[in-house]
Parts: sequence; C-alpha cells; structure tokens
Amino acid sequence: MEAASSGSLQLDSAGSTKRQKLDMPNIQVESSTVDSISGFMRNSLQDLPPPWLPYDGNAPEVDEIFGDTSNIAESQWTGPTLEENMSVDNPSRCSEDSFLSSLSFLSATLDHQPPLLSQVDLGLDISPWHVSQEQSLPVSSSQYVGLARPTQRKRKKQRLTGHTWPQQTATPLSSFSMDQSMMARSNQSMISQNLLRIYHDVLEHSLSCWLSEVTCPYQPNGDFSQKRDSVSEWGSSWSNRMYEGTLKLDQAARSTKLIKISSSEDQACTRALHLAIMAFATQWAQGSSRQREPYSPLSDSFDAGKPEGAFDDLVEEFDRSLQWHFWSQAERALQDVSHIESFRVVCAETVFGLTQKPWPQETLENSTVNGQTSGLEEQSLTSQIAQEISRDGPPMYLERAARKMHALKFKFDSAIKHISYHRDGGASTDTVQSMGQEDKTMVGLLYWLAIMFDTVSASMNERPVVVPDQDSHHASCRAEEADDAYWKVELFIQDKLEAPCHTIRWPCTYEVAASAVTRSAPVKVLLYRHVSYLQNTLRRGQSVEKVEQVIQNATSLYRYWNLTYGAFFRDLIHNYNSVPGRIQSWFVCISAHWHLACLILVDLINTVDQKNLGIKSRTQMRLRSRVVAKMQETSVKELSDLARVATPPSEETNFFQQLPGFHPCVNEGTILTEPWTAILIRAFSRAAVWLLEDAESYGQYGLGAYSSDGLSDTLEQAEYCIKGLWFLGKKSDMARRVADILTRALSGLKN
Repeated sequence: MEAASSGSLQLDSAGSTKRQKLDMPNIQVESSTVDSISGFMRNSLQDLPPPWLPYDGNAPEVDEIFGDTSNIAESQWTGPTLEENMSVDNPSRCSEDSFLSSLSFLSATLDHQPPLLSQVDLGLDISPWHVSQEQSLPVSSSQYVGLARPTQRKRKKQRLTGHTWPQQTATPLSSFSMDQSMMARSNQSMISQNLLRIYHDVLEHSLSCWLSEVTCPYQPNGDFSQKRDSVSEWGSSWSNRMYEGTLKLDQAARSTKLIKISSSEDQACTRALHLAIMAFATQWAQGSSRQREPYSPLSDSFDAGKPEGAFDDLVEEFDRSLQWHFWSQAERALQDVSHIESFRVVCAETVFGLTQKPWPQETLENSTVNGQTSGLEEQSLTSQIAQEISRDGPPMYLERAARKMHALKFKFDSAIKHISYHRDGGASTDTVQSMGQEDKTMVGLLYWLAIMFDTVSASMNERPVVVPDQDSHHASCRAEEADDAYWKVELFIQDKLEAPCHTIRWPCTYEVAASAVTRSAPVKVLLYRHVSYLQNTLRRGQSVEKVEQVIQNATSLYRYWNLTYGAFFRDLIHNYNSVPGRIQSWFVCISAHWHLACLILVDLINTVDQKNLGIKSRTQMRLRSRVVAKMQETSVKELSDLARVATPPSEETNFFQQLPGFHPCVNEGTILTEPWTAILIRAFSRAAVWLLEDAESYGQYGLGAYSSDGLSDTLEQAEYCIKGLWFLGKKSDMARRVADILTRALSGLKN
C-alpha cells in the first residue's frame, strides 16, 4: 500500500542525502494561550537575576499572583546593583552591554535566529564594554543563511578586553535607557513565546497520541467510538488541548461547586500551572556551550566548570539561571497549592513530575566516575548509574497528581451517580450533569493520564501504585467483575488477546499509522501494570502457582504485542526515512517505553528462576528455550536501533531536520521530543550496560578477537545507546552524567 499523509502532510526528497521528510507548515499556537502564558512570563522574568550574578539557590518570588495578567505588578530584583557589580573590587563585574549580549544570544538560540549582537557569534574580538549602534542592528535572514551553524563550526576562544576599537563611535547604554528597556522587553517576549512553543511541540504533541478518546477507558456514558476531535489532533497542526481543556474544566468545576477554592487559591493554581509549564520548557532552552557542542565518540567527560571564555560563561550562567529560576519558582508554587484539589494543580504537578531537575553546579563538578579498567564490573557500573538516577528522589509530584485526580474523579462519579449527599453545600447531581460533554470527557482523559503515569512510574521506581485496580478498571467492566484484582486486558486493548484483529504493516496511510500508534499506547501501560503485579506478588511471598500465573499473563501480552504493534514498529525503524515526522516521534517514544518494561520484566523473571520462586518445571522450560534471554536480546537490539535512527545525524553529515516545522531546539532528532526524559535514560542505560557486558564476554571467555565482527557490532550498538543519552544530556544533567559513565566503560573495552 502506498504511504500517504493526511491533509497538508507531504513526503519529499531531501537532496543528495536521499532522506524523505515531512513538509509541515509552521505551527500556530492559539492566541489565547499565548496571551495568558506570555503575559505571565514577561512579568515573571523580571525576577530573574542578571546573568552576571551567580545563582545562590534562592530565586526571587513573583510579588503579585495574577488573575488578569494586565494587573500584575512588576517585581524588582533586590540583589547587588549594577554599580556594585561594575566596581573595580568586584571580580564578577560585567557591563550592561554584556547582559544585553547574553540575553540576545539566548533568545536567538531559542528562536534559531541571528543574535542582535551578531559579531559575537561570528567570532570577532569586540569589546564587551561598549557596543556601537551599527553592531546592535539585526542581521538579515539572507545574511544568516550563509553562516555556519553554531554546532557545525569550531568556535574560536575569545579574549574579551576592556578597551574599545579606535574606529568605533560607541556610546555606552545607561541602565535606565530606553534602548535597554525596549531590548529587554523584546527578548522577554521572545523567550516566553519560545518556551510556550517548546511545551506545545513536546508535551502536547506527545499527548495528542497518548491521550485520545479513541483509547481512553474512562469515557462518559460508555461512548468509546472513535471521535473526529481526537483524529484532528493527529494532523499537521494540533492545539494545546490539555492546557486549555484543564483551564476550562476547572472553571466548570468551580461553577458547579465540584471544587471549592477561594479567589486567592484560584490565582495560586493558575500561577503554579504556568510556572510548571515554564520549568518544563526551559529544559530545552539551553544556550550554553553544552547545547552547541558536537557529538564525538569517546569524548572527555563534560565538565560544567571548564572555562569556555568569558562570554560563554556569561551565556551559560544566564541559561542555567533561567532553568534554576523557573524550577525553584515552580517548586515553591506547587508547595503553596499542595493542599488544593484542582484540575489545574493536577496538571501542574503532572508536568512538573516529568521535568528533569537541574543539578547544582557543585554536583556537576564533584560527581566522579570510575576510571578506565581492563575489565568491566557490571554490578559496579549498574550501581553507579543507579546512584545518578536516584539523585532526583522519589516521583512525588506524579504521585501527588494521581492522588488528587483520584479524589476529584471520586467526587465527580459520586455526583453523577446520585450518591453524593453534599452536606457541605458542594456539587449536586443536577449541577454536575449540566457540565458540557467536552468537560466530562476531559475528566476521563485527565484521569487516564494520571493512571498511565502512575502505572509507569510505580513499576519503574518499584513503588506501589497510587490508584488501586478496584478504582481504575475500564468503564465497560461489569460491576461484578470490578472487585477482581487485575485489569481486564481485552477491554483496554479493544482486541482479542489470543486472536488479534488489529494487525498492520508499513507502508500504509498516515491516518492508519497514526491510529495504530495511538492504539499501542494502552498496551504499553498494561505491560507496566503487569510488571507491578509481579513485583507485588514476589514482595508478598505468594504461592509459586500465583507467581507463574502472573508471569503467564505478562508473557501473553508480550506475544500479543509482537503479533500486532511489534512487527509494525520494526517496519517503521527499517523504513524510518520514509515515515512522517509525527509518526516517527510517537512510535519512538512508545517503543522505548515498551522495551524498558520488557527489560524490567526480564529481570523479575530471572529472579524467579534463579531463586526458585516459581514452579520448577516452568523454570526449566524457560531456561531450555531461552525465552527470557531472547526477550532481553530483542529489546536491547531494538532500543539500540531506536537510538540509532532517532538521534540527530553526526556532524560530518549534512544537517538534516528530522522534524521540520517543530521548534529548533527539538527538530534535529525525534529523541528530543520525549517529554519523560527519565524513561529514555533508564531504557538506553539498561541496554548499554547489557551490551557492554556482552562485549566483555568476548575477551573473558575467548569468544572472539577484538577485531571480530560480533564484538564490533556489539560495541557499535552500545555506542548508539550512549549517543542517545549524550543528546538527551543537552537538556538533562542526569542523562549527561550517565552517558559519561558509560562512555568511560566503552573506552575501557576499546583500548
């Protein structure tokens, strides 16, 4: 069947590289969303310390919590004044012109546009103390097209001196000048627009696949037919559906008294949501040397304290301050609303729960990894990675979101089913029934989102789920079946487990492919739920028969995936360059999630077999058939393939945007559009450790020389996973540190 795309989605050739790409139009974010976020963003940025000030861990607060953004008072930075920083005795002094340079550079990096002070980026030795009017003019688009991209050219180290060129007729800008004020306002607006665009192109993009009426098991009135509203989100343009739907739902819930909050609490909820979105988006908004650094195999470990020139230090200080600022502000805002049950708070805690915490400078500088050794100690390597991953602590925000959403759904269902007495003057059945169908649908979608994230997070972190099975069964489950311990698999997958009817192969039409990838999302969640079942069964010390039953249920789901979506996803990998960009990004994320669940399941089954926790005959059969080993090998190989196709191309190849039309911070590789970075870190690191261990066995057991094809292929596959982690490290300190650990281990095997 000939591959086709929907609407204006077209496939074309990309020159000599013979890559095919999706020609997507510029995505327009709704003006109402821009107005609400951008207005708040402009005022919130007033709190950000100037980039010449070191971040002290105490980001200033926004003075006024906004309802109407036009009435927010501008808060002032109360740190050292410009004159104090410019004093001769202050070693961290910096001019206001350099501040404008760094702000301009960061804004340009976010928008992929030429900086206002373009000579800095071109590598000219200009004075940081004075900038001429001619230098401050923007470079035209045609001029910028001819320049090498910052990541493709070798940057020249600059010596920034304190004198001006004799031929320049420059006038220093006053800290109160109109020019500085206008430029700062322009850059603040640009930053706010770009952060919202990043949020739209990453999280809302992924949710248009993961969160659909087509697969949501909690539809009102039991209507599970495919809706055109959902299908429209699969096209070349999609809305900020979760953000806007959550705001509208909260408003409806307040009007029906489903939730009761004061005016100040209402403002605090909106503030927390906006700050969470900005903290999430600043993960990609990196203008530092790390963002521009090209990938090179076996590169030295990234040292955040390494001198990169005065101007680079300034830019890095600013983007790190920006990230730390919004992280700290969002964390404090969420603490302020931790007692409020609101759909906006649920959304805010969910978004913040996906956000990688920026690491303090001393952590980046002091974290060490073992040196190179002749042999690889797999347990030691695993322990090092586990230690780095554990730095972020437990998934408290995702768990809080699930708990609040559980309570809100409980209230909603009670009112709908006429069993709520509301002695406190709360919602009545009549008022809740008067809510619009769109709002009722959004309740189910947000509940499904909370259940999905709760399920994956609990299994991945070996923690109990927040929402038990009894309160998360499919809405079509009969009342007498709802007391059973486990989910009804066939209701969630909308298919027959042993005789699937939803089989598909590539090539196919765009809409068929989008539908298939969307339908695969619940199957992934189900496997994580089964992993949780097995974890609990082993923890409780249940009978060997019970253990084997849980293993059988999980492996049945595994076989179902291989018969349906597994073959289709392998088709997409093998024909990656002909697959439309949105399909690429969706299936990469879901496939990586699936294979991480498989690897966790494999570890659990191995524990059962090694410790004789199952039926002896079943254990011997698994060992003879190597079924578990084959599951592991398959998932590791496919994770390596995913990393190979989803990472940006190497520097020696022609630059190619895998996702044209997406924000420049994410369009180089589909791996960068994963909103839940922690999952990819765990998936790629597990695969890399297994591959490195396998490669070491070649030398230890005489399975082949170091020049053998088998060893070479294994090391190459490991490097694909490490490269994937390295690119994730552009937005995640954790990913970069894990990549460094694995790089040193790989180097030890190659040397």
